[in-house]
Amino acid sequence: QNNNSSQSLDSTSLYKDMINRRVPQIIGIYLAASWGILQFVDWCVNRYILSPNLVDFTLTTILSLIPSILILAYFHGAPGKDGWTKIEKIGIPVNILASIVVLFMFFSAEDLGAATETVIIENEDGQQIERVIPKADFIKNIALFPLENKITDPELTWVGYGIMGGLNCDISQEMFINSNEHVYPKLQEKGFYGKNSVPLALKREIAKELHVEYFFGGHVDQDERGDFIVNTSLYRTRDGKVLASNDFQGDDIFLIIDKISLQTKYDMEIPTGYIENSIDLPIAEITTTSMIAFENWVRGIYEFMGNNYDAGISYLEKAVEEDPTFAMAYFSLQGFYVMTNNGDKRLETIKKAMEHIYKIPERFQYIVKVVYFDSKKEPDKVFKGVRMHLELFPYDITAYEIMAQIYMGRGEIENVIDQLKTIINIDPTRHEYLLKIGQISYHHFSDKDEAFKYYNKYLAIYPDNIEVHGLIGEIYKDDGDIEAAKETYEKVLIIDPENIDAFISIIEMDYEGLEQIDETYKALTLCKNAEDSVSIYRRVEDELEQHGRFAESMENWEIYRKLLPSFEPFLHYAIRQLFYPVNYIKINQNEKAFAIMDEFQSTYKDPFDAFLHLGYLSIYLELEDAEKSSYHLEKSIEAANSMGAQLLIDIIKVGEAKTYRLNGQYDKAIQTLLENEETLNDEMKELYHEVSEEWQQNFKPLQDLTKS
Repeated sequence: QNNNSSQSLDSTSLYKDMINRRVPQIIGIYLAASWGILQFVDWCVNRYILSPNLVDFTLTTILSLIPSILILAYFHGAPGKDGWTKIEKIGIPVNILASIVVLFMFFSAEDLGAATETVIIENEDGQQIERVIPKADFIKNIALFPLENKITDPELTWVGYGIMGGLNCDISQEMFINSNEHVYPKLQEKGFYGKNSVPLALKREIAKELHVEYFFGGHVDQDERGDFIVNTSLYRTRDGKVLASNDFQGDDIFLIIDKISLQTKYDMEIPTGYIENSIDLPIAEITTTSMIAFENWVRGIYEFMGNNYDAGISYLEKAVEEDPTFAMAYFSLQGFYVMTNNGDKRLETIKKAMEHIYKIPERFQYIVKVVYFDSKKEPDKVFKGVRMHLELFPYDITAYEIMAQIYMGRGEIENVIDQLKTIINIDPTRHEYLLKIGQISYHHFSDKDEAFKYYNKYLAIYPDNIEVHGLIGEIYKDDGDIEAAKETYEKVLIIDPENIDAFISIIEMDYEGLEQIDETYKALTLCKNAEDSVSIYRRVEDELEQHGRFAESMENWEIYRKLLPSFEPFLHYAIRQLFYPVNYIKINQNEKAFAIMDEFQSTYKDPFDAFLHLGYLSIYLELEDAEKSSYHLEKSIEAANSMGAQLLIDIIKVGEAKTYRLNGQYDKAIQTLLENEETLNDEMKELYHEVSEEWQQNFKPLQDLTKS
């Protein structure tokens, strides 16, 4: 009892001592003042568009200095003059030093200045352009999902997709936000494209795969008066938590979209000062004021993305007919024309978009100009247009993607990798580019170590990702490490038991020759769709041709080339199929080969018609017709250069060397072969047999071949 009584007296005494020294009061004043400072900093961040990290920095500073405030309050809070004690002289400096260390650890890598920067460049007319743009660290990424449509009117089935499409356009004016453009393809991949309702768990899974911080969804209904009732939710991808839910109502879809867009910016905590002072035109001003045109545009994109290409184009044509100033619809339409082999309509369509380019948000106007230059076959202007845009908007990931495609077409592969690395530096969460760098390193430079490095980085983040396991398995398989390759592909089949590519890869390792061909054909029974079937037919081609079964290979091709339009736009297979007719030459069906080329001649439109020479080149090389091979080689190179597609010239290096050989231009043939010695040995051997003994003796690569 004495001990308990003593402890009680000590507690009471300590409490009275703290009160006498006014410690609680001082701490209370400190916390109240700190709260005021924190609110002021938060106001400054939003008003003057400063780094949001400043709020966390301030809060951490306030909390870390509480020990010093406690010491000061205890020793100097009581009335009267107090001297400095040893505890104060040691404790306060130690606390301040510890605070500095903590702040350095957590904030040394963070930008604590302005959230924007000013960029000044000179445009093509010599005028200086100045823009205030967000810094890369403060740009936020979101995936917008179509709204679930609860409206019973069958004429309004498009509204859920329409609100999402309009929101995508409207929010694109906000440079602090990147809306990911791959939501539709992901929904297709998951088998949910066109489904009215997408489960929340699947939305989050897609958002994670797209590497975005936020995702957006909701539903739309209609009341008895005809007003639209829209409920939206903004989610955090990391944990699926709802950050904000809002309701909107009205009879004007355009106004509803504008309200949703504005509220979403606030919900994503875009600086208030930026929202209130940046350009944000109504959706009707950057698309169309016609609801009929808007509906046709929405339906057109929906149908085209669902592989209903003709229907998609028809709707877009109706959209621009209804509103001839609908620049965004013209831009979509020209792309659809090219992808479906209607490129002869492209130039006039993109000219219409150029006429009304003022309706396109500024950050995307460069794409319209780039497509215009591309339509006119001016690759240098395409390159300069993207480069100039990147000078003005140096954190535009889409522009870096376009630049990477340009470099790829030009065959400048190292520059492609540089663009992808720049994207990762701008946004380290864009992990998909780790895979792309790995693929390019392996397929273009045969650098498996570099490929493994990037694949493993991705694998550490996404251990159950099918694609990266498949890519790693490919390297093991090519390297002859069958055990490791099979183990990797078996992991894929555990994650996805119906994965056709992994199944065929294991067959290719378990069987050889004719047996492998038979087992591959059996896999056709596992196919769920046309795309799976085409994949199997393509995988068996090499083995068939190695065994001289060109006729069978071409029978397969005749089957699957009819399937391709059901799931791929013409753009994706136009060039590749030009290299198939030559196989008929190899089995003495020359008329058949030329009949198919005649078919292509009548169906290929701009810009693909220029590449018909590739098909003729391969045919005449097989026929060893020197004169016609030379003509089509010249035309092929001319077409590739006019479109900035020098990579195609690299692809036909063997054909180029053979053309020179057929014409007796051995020096040119040798020079061409030297540019890519490793893959051109067959043509090198042919060249060796034709040149004179003097050539054989003086040309070292030919000497090396004779030794081998």
